Amino acid sequence: MRNTIFTVALLGATALTVACDIKDDDSAAGPVTDDTASGDADADTDADADADADADADADADDTGTTPAGPTVVDVQTHVVATGDSVTLEGVVVTSGFTPANTGFFIGDAAGGPNSGVWVYAPFMSADVIIEPGNEITITAIVGEYAPAEEEDGDTGAVEAPELTDYETQTQLILGSAEDVVVTGVVDMPMASLLTGDTLAVAETAEAYEGVTVSFEGVSVTGAYEGGMFQIDGGNSVGEMFVDFEYVRLGDTFTNLTGVVGFKDGLYTLSPRSNADVEGHATTCGSCTADLCIDDLAAGNLVISEIMANPDTCGDRDNAGEYIEVYNAAAGSVDLNCLALTDGGEHVGYVETETIVPAGGYAVLQRRGEEYCYDDAIAATGAPTAIYRKAMSLNNDGDSVTLSYEGTVFDTVTYTASGDDSWPVAEGASMRLDGGMVTVPGGASANDEPVNWCVSMSPIGDTTDLGTPGAANGLCAGIFGK
Repeated sequence: MRNTIFTVALLGATALTVACDIKDDDSAAGPVTDDTASGDADADTDADADADADADADADADDTGTTPAGPTVVDVQTHVVATGDSVTLEGVVVTSGFTPANTGFFIGDAAGGPNSGVWVYAPFMSADVIIEPGNEITITAIVGEYAPAEEEDGDTGAVEAPELTDYETQTQLILGSAEDVVVTGVVDMPMASLLTGDTLAVAETAEAYEGVTVSFEGVSVTGAYEGGMFQIDGGNSVGEMFVDFEYVRLGDTFTNLTGVVGFKDGLYTLSPRSNADVEGHATTCGSCTADLCIDDLAAGNLVISEIMANPDTCGDRDNAGEYIEVYNAAAGSVDLNCLALTDGGEHVGYVETETIVPAGGYAVLQRRGEEYCYDDAIAATGAPTAIYRKAMSLNNDGDSVTLSYEGTVFDTVTYTASGDDSWPVAEGASMRLDGGMVTVPGGASANDEPVNWCVSMSPIGDTTDLGTPGAANGLCAGIFGK
């Protein structure tokens, strides 16, 4: 071994001195003899002092590159380069494009591995910083630690926060000018680190992969899509910083997911950078234990029979407690898994669990939330129930509900709460389809007319709201609001 001292002048900061041990030869190669062709002391034909056949100073015969002489991303992530210092990194690789919000991009050391990636914060410079994944660049930036805002204190940005641990902040490079990024070539992307288990779900193990390109193989979706992300095996989170994952449902599988690891609000999240990072997606929609799966259904097989658009007692949020009751008009039992619900604003919710409805039976589909105050009343009816994504919600003054799967529309109801064509929308009460219209052929057409609907009059369990979720609808004749 010999000890070599590198001194790197950092812009706007004191010089950074790094001591490195470098092997003089490959000790595993055994005794060496003088190489008269090259004049060095080993047995190969190159001019360096190690025993491999390449021209660099390490013992890896397959590596024909050179070790960066200056600071690396690893040095930034492991605090060899201090927070607040300016640093110039040479030969690093762009590992993602700008985010859709144009706030920045990721870079990494060419060798990959733990601590080899970092986020570059370059707000709204995408028009001036012309980079693409695979570009080799030289970049000069300030090292910062980003921490979530705490009350009125605001984000810590580039200031040092010694009271926080590494896995409570995000190390980042803060770009000051587009001129501080220079593209020097096009190279292979760093190899993704293959992760297993709960690596990203546990902060202490995830920290080493912050900003790094990683991959998971053969995974299942174990946590429902919510807030722009979902969970896979091990509790690891996958987000949509670059790719829209709204189509993902519980139980889906992937042969491989690759991306960069971002950090926000204490959560490390794998973010695939394009559809090429998402391989082998498969759903559970095509198989079920019911007589009919969702892809076996035709228009009219499902009938929207009750809508709670304006609940009153389920929580502080106006839409807490919203539900849609569905009647099975098909000839056999139906599994509603993968059913899509769409509102008038094109917001989509999905049924993501097995939900088997017998022929002639009802199911209650509830909007995802923190409170489900009708559960006891629904359970008393024996009707199956499922939760759909909260992006889909119902307006009190008029909206639409569409049930569909892969382009096949089973039923649609469009209601208004005012004007000549008004529907019986009332605060704290559902509107229900006349029981005589639900079960007859063509129920999915009968529910298009407001005259066939009325305000529910029965209390839901021990709440003060009115409705009959999961129970058969009675006739509307003589009911106020018909």
